[in-house]
Amino acid sequence: MKATIEFKIPEEQHEFNLMLNAGILASVISDVDNRMRSELKHGISFSSIEETCEWVRHALAESQNLIY
Repeated sequence: MKATIEFKIPEEQHEFNLMLNAGILASVISDVDNRMRSELKHGISFSSIEETCEWVRHALAESQNLIY
């Protein structure tokens, strides 16, 4: 099976970039999901939504660094 995807550049440059980086995005999401599962398994609890958001942002940044 073959699939061809066409983009009108420069109008669809953003969509093209998203398609090129979809594998990286999937890896980052999977890594953060695994980290969250591990944290929950070991009983971590956050005292506020802000603390939770900061943890997720930190995990996302770390995951991106591992992939690049």
